[in-house]
Amino acid sequence: MSGKRADGERNVSRRAVLGTAAGIGAALSSGCVGAFQNFLNGGGPGQLSLTVKAVPADSDAIATQIARQLVNRMQAIGINARFELEARTELRKDVLMNNNYDIYVDEFPVRNGPDMMRPMLQSVFTSESGWQNPFDYTNLTVDEQLDTQRATTGSDRELAVDAVQRKVAREQPLGVIAFPTEIWTARDDRYTGWDAFPPTNPLAFIALTDDGSANDRLRVTTTDGTPTENLNPLSVVQRYRGTFTDLLYDPLARRYDGDVNPWLAEDWNIDRTDGTTTATVTLRSGLRWHDGQPLTARDVAFTFRFLNDTTLETGDAEVPAPRLRGRASLVESADDQNTRTVELQFGDTSPAVVERALTVPILPKHVWEATTDRASAAGLDMTPYPTEAIITDNSEPVGSGVLQFEAATSGESLVLTRFDDHFLHRDTTTDPATYFDGGVPFSRLSVRIVPSDAAAVELVAADEADATAMSVAPDEVSRINGHDSLELYTAESRSFYHVGFNTRRVPLGNGHFRRLLMRLLDKEHIVEETMDGYATPGVTPLTGTDWVPADLTWRGRDPQVPFIGEGNSLNTEQARELFKRAGFKYDESGAMIDR
Repeated sequence: MSGKRADGERNVSRRAVLGTAAGIGAALSSGCVGAFQNFLNGGGPGQLSLTVKAVPADSDAIATQIARQLVNRMQAIGINARFELEARTELRKDVLMNNNYDIYVDEFPVRNGPDMMRPMLQSVFTSESGWQNPFDYTNLTVDEQLDTQRATTGSDRELAVDAVQRKVAREQPLGVIAFPTEIWTARDDRYTGWDAFPPTNPLAFIALTDDGSANDRLRVTTTDGTPTENLNPLSVVQRYRGTFTDLLYDPLARRYDGDVNPWLAEDWNIDRTDGTTTATVTLRSGLRWHDGQPLTARDVAFTFRFLNDTTLETGDAEVPAPRLRGRASLVESADDQNTRTVELQFGDTSPAVVERALTVPILPKHVWEATTDRASAAGLDMTPYPTEAIITDNSEPVGSGVLQFEAATSGESLVLTRFDDHFLHRDTTTDPATYFDGGVPFSRLSVRIVPSDAAAVELVAADEADATAMSVAPDEVSRINGHDSLELYTAESRSFYHVGFNTRRVPLGNGHFRRLLMRLLDKEHIVEETMDGYATPGVTPLTGTDWVPADLTWRGRDPQVPFIGEGNSLNTEQARELFKRAGFKYDESGAMIDR
């Protein structure tokens, strides 16, 4: 084996080195990854062994089914494939923090246009934790195209985005499966406006209207108990979507109606001169934190410095926050000019990309500056070490959002109350948008944790909750439609299911191998059968947007990795032959050889 990729490009990650015992590290660095995996997985002598990880079915039945199908297909073509279920927090630790996986199946978090591709795929992020390039994918051409995408506008930017998508679709560092439809239910006898935003978007709660019969309390239910135990907006292990933390912490700007709009910011001015982009942001007047202290430009400048290095330059090396890093890393410097004005320097960056950075939640300096010390975290193998900021559960959060923390019972409930000093509650104007006028129409939000999607729907049907605060599985649609008191709501997805490959592991560093593995899956069948048609097959991470070039558009089959077979029936012999043509060997028993 070679320590290089099959395409000749070097792929080195600091995460690949840290935390490894000396003997095992020597074996891995000498190229014996496959033999080591065989030892762990129990494969036959010399047989290629790989593990596919996913969360249990009660957490995500769709991911489980996709992973199980991939394992079965890999076994059918001679790979010693093993299916491993892990709790969601453990899976996120292994994938996003420790780089301890071969292949995984999961949903990728919220997407916000082409700028998501930079932290997802640029090689500068391979040594970092979080959703920043967890695949350890390195491609110099993609790096250059992503830099062009960041700095240009108009047709030049479109061409760069197209080029990135084509390269990634050919090499498949991640295999995009499908974009699920968000499905939720609510009662409309107390609050209306549930169709404005999906319940996974914090704006859904702010856009509601009280129909006059409400008792000033909104009750929602979810299967995710994380917010009852951890409210740290920086934790990538605990935060998949920040629905409730985003109600506690406000950003400078929020995305809605297709644009990035002012929120804590009153306005901003973006200037590009001599390859440098500067955003001068003016805050609204009279902003306050939940503990009554003023929110100023000093807090904004602190937030961007802190997200990029949670040690605040007191450690041996930078320790960036693994969540929000993609946006925060765009800011090269942040300086408060006065109490309401902050200046952000971006380097050579287009205005559209600059605005994306303004959507990170702002943190109170007087709370978070005390969390810079080194921390010990069981099960985490970060580079170079985690800080208290990254591992704290933030059990009594102090933010500036429309709601503030009141109480939580681990695994059972969370209670948030209206923050009356928020600008939406205090001001009488219709800024920032008419449907946010007046802020939240309730004084108390009660979140109840249940064990399943079915239990969540039944609580709403029994009038013990007003809505599900998460998207439910497609098989709950018939249950929702069977209750006269329930309304069914759907929306385009903000995330996508994908297969993630650890490209530093042999042979997963080989693009031909990854392409062929993705051809073992029938995406159309997954959408129609596993997801009951409530999804759109994916080709690139930007599927469903205006950014996808015509040659990467789904037209009944994937134009880059079409399924090897028909009607979800894998043509095993053809698949084996394609692997052989790509240079992969089989022994006399039909097992793929690990070499």
